[in-house]
Amino acid sequence: MMNLINKLSAVFNVSIQTLLIGLFCILLPILFTGKTLDPALTIRTLSLSFCALILIISYLFNKKHLLKPSYAVYALLLLLLLSIISSVFSEGIKSETLQSIVKLGGISILTYSLTTEIRQRNNKLFLIKAIVLFSLIAIIVVLTDYVYILHDYKDQLVNKNVFIKLSSTASFATNRNLLASIFLLTFPFNIYSLYHNSKIWKWLSVTVLLLSMFIILITTSKAGIFVLCLYLFSMFCLLLISKHGLWKKAIIALGFFICCAAGFYVLTKNKTFKRFAAVNTIDEFKASARWMFYKNTFDIIKKHPVLGVGPGNWKFENEKYDKLNTKGETGYTIAQRPHNDFLWLTSEVGVLGGVLYISIFLMSLIMLVKRLTINSQSDKEFVFILIVSLLGFAIISFFDFPFERIEHLVLFSFIISFACHQDKEDFKVNNSKTIIFSGLILCLFSSYISFARHNGEVHLNKALYYKSNQQWNRVIKEINKGYKEHIYEIDRSGTPLDWHLGLAYFNTNAIEKAFKSFQKAYEFSPYHLHTLNNLATCYELKGERDKAIQYYLQALQVSPKFEDASINLAAVYFNEKRYVEALDVILRCDNAKDKVKYQQYLSTIFNRFIAENNLDRQNENLSKLLTLMDEESDKFNQEMQKTYQKRIKENKTYEDLIN
Repeated sequence: MMNLINKLSAVFNVSIQTLLIGLFCILLPILFTGKTLDPALTIRTLSLSFCALILIISYLFNKKHLLKPSYAVYALLLLLLLSIISSVFSEGIKSETLQSIVKLGGISILTYSLTTEIRQRNNKLFLIKAIVLFSLIAIIVVLTDYVYILHDYKDQLVNKNVFIKLSSTASFATNRNLLASIFLLTFPFNIYSLYHNSKIWKWLSVTVLLLSMFIILITTSKAGIFVLCLYLFSMFCLLLISKHGLWKKAIIALGFFICCAAGFYVLTKNKTFKRFAAVNTIDEFKASARWMFYKNTFDIIKKHPVLGVGPGNWKFENEKYDKLNTKGETGYTIAQRPHNDFLWLTSEVGVLGGVLYISIFLMSLIMLVKRLTINSQSDKEFVFILIVSLLGFAIISFFDFPFERIEHLVLFSFIISFACHQDKEDFKVNNSKTIIFSGLILCLFSSYISFARHNGEVHLNKALYYKSNQQWNRVIKEINKGYKEHIYEIDRSGTPLDWHLGLAYFNTNAIEKAFKSFQKAYEFSPYHLHTLNNLATCYELKGERDKAIQYYLQALQVSPKFEDASINLAAVYFNEKRYVEALDVILRCDNAKDKVKYQQYLSTIFNRFIAENNLDRQNENLSKLLTLMDEESDKFNQEMQKTYQKRIKENKTYEDLIN
């Protein structure tokens, strides 16, 4: 294997480390699997860990003299150290901190290797070509997905659903906004290739840039298209002040305005892209889930300013907050991050960690601006585009979550490495062996953790498949195989594996085992709605009704409209003949997914309420409700929910409102 790598290194006239990094980048877009919940995250984290390990080993055996790290590397290593300290001393779940530690360790080593290798021109050009090929492969993957979609709609290509489907396609990025931002981060390197590589590479870069812009427009990502416009405007300004001929400037200017006009038309006139054109008012934004996440995150930072809540633990801390009017209110969706990397990192690692991360952007920008004053004309264009790309990444980080994704961090590592590297050769360090062996220990640890977590998610994915087929014994078997104490205890959605295990035990009628699993899940995540609901149900079955009510109420305090807990608590109140409370609880839930079950419970409670209070069924209002209950259940539910809202608003009884 090493002989092959050495031969390839000689063929391309680059260092072994450069060759390894380039191959890793080229393969990154096709590193995904259907065997895990997230098709890309764990497999790419594992690949990054292995890549970092091989890089460290190559430095060890090649005995290369190490150079002094750049500011970006120091900042990343300090951020890694802070993450480890936060992991040890914060109250967060330790197993969830490992993903961030592994990720930061891999990116730190990659960034150090890049800043070392790009000092040599051949290495620099090879790595830029690797990013061009990364872009090309990514485009092929996305366009292939588009072809499959168009094939599915081949008989109705003019149907607006085709465009909606295309725009929502995330492909290898698993999120359409992140898909747009991936291509944006490759722009500086494709533009550099356009200026400095051979003719075939120039044509390849032009093709990649045009197709990338096409895909970004298709995604209708607001942040993505804003950054694209920033790129286009910057390029337009660059070309106006460049030494290109007048006719070239005219053609470029015309192309720029045609592209902008076409993009504006597509995004504002086409009805299928209304979600892009819609502009929220300040009041609407303040009522949105995103604003709620921001508020929650600021509160978390205020409560944990020094160490944060621990890497990977924002989602558990956020569970404590009211989920009303968010996607999480049903209990089927758990927010993973606040959609702002700066706030996210600060809340998890502390204020110093957030400042460190921001400082990487600021120092990179300062160094790039300095280079603008001393570099050649051709390099100035590249440096200027790097400045735009850093600003673009900052904008994307403010509205999305690129810090979570390996491919984004790798491209960010390239940008800051090109921004912060110095061409001087006298920045050598004397303790190379100490640094290499420290890096080796970190990489071995990261590789083991990455493999264990990836393997755990593979088994969890199998368990969920068996769960959908109600093969509960197989679910138990796969969960036990995937579970690794202190390493993989919670799935990526924030649900403890013990909850999945408890559900399987519950459905095999092993109530005591289920109860113990739900208790353990509760210790991990005391605000997890389904854990609270299932734990309450076990208490009810054990005859401890007061505790059952306590846990149902705890779930509804977090999410007042949580369907499962609403129906179950209403049933408990019904059994205790507390019919008014039963009606209040079930009617507060106005977003039921299982409408048949909801209707059955509501009808039963309402009939018993009528009988208990001796209400006159011949009364006009009551008679109308009973007719709706028998003939039009949806309208009956709506009328009852209106009655409940009126009761709360006017502080009246159901008897007063019905009679």
